[in-house]
Amino acid sequence: MKRKRKKNTKESLYREITHHHRVGTSTKGYLPHEIKEMPAFAFDPDKHDRFYVDEDIWESPALPKLGAKIMMGVFLIFILIFLTSENEWIFFETLLFIGSCIGFLVSVVYYFTMPKKEMIFDRKRGVVTLPGTMWAKSFTMEFYKVDFTFSTGGHNGIGAYQLRYLGPKTLGAIGFGGDCYQDLSYLTWYMDRNRPLPPGSMFDAFRERDFQRRKAEGFPPPLYPSKIPTPEATPEQQKERNRYWYDEHYRNFGTNMEKRKKLVPAERWINRIKSS
Repeated sequence: MKRKRKKNTKESLYREITHHHRVGTSTKGYLPHEIKEMPAFAFDPDKHDRFYVDEDIWESPALPKLGAKIMMGVFLIFILIFLTSENEWIFFETLLFIGSCIGFLVSVVYYFTMPKKEMIFDRKRGVVTLPGTMWAKSFTMEFYKVDFTFSTGGHNGIGAYQLRYLGPKTLGAIGFGGDCYQDLSYLTWYMDRNRPLPPGSMFDAFRERDFQRRKAEGFPPPLYPSKIPTPEATPEQQKERNRYWYDEHYRNFGTNMEKRKKLVPAERWINRIKSS
């Protein structure tokens, strides 16, 4: 019987910041940190009860080992097809067979030697920990410094508009069941600790406590803009918050936007500009 994964505690999920500067090599071309669309999907807490979540921190499952298993399976299928084929191998078939064998071996080695992969959203500190690509370690950065983009997909459009993040030696995928705009909206909504928690039963147990914390702090203005309303859990709470700010006042502005605008591109891009 498979042993159940031990659930982490909030204290055990604290991660020191590993990178203090943006990784992106341009000031343009990335998705804005904003709540643009209503999230398409909210996690079922019963399916994710092995991972810690509350109003301050959210540990989401990272599935690198599943990816390694899929890679092994795909390469193994190709190998078996070639070995059971009665057709004569020519140069192209031989090349594909060798490539499949190499890919299978690399997948096996990666499965047993990959570093620990983590996906942690620290709302209280405004910090995220995201997995590195392949053997690259997970990295921790302030959320507003992380650059987000999206996949372009194939010529038929399959796989397009999936959310991607740019990290040290990393172009990683992250998703919550929607397209890039919906998924980044969901993540930005959670990471904005001056707004109520995003939709979903996973956060229902913490909404009252989160409201009382924001009330005690004087309902500070949102960190990130939102094109859609981000209502409180009850009309009474909404009325109380409206004494301090309204959603429409922060459609195009959030207090962390000024910090984001002051960020410079990665050092290698600056050096390239200076030498030109």
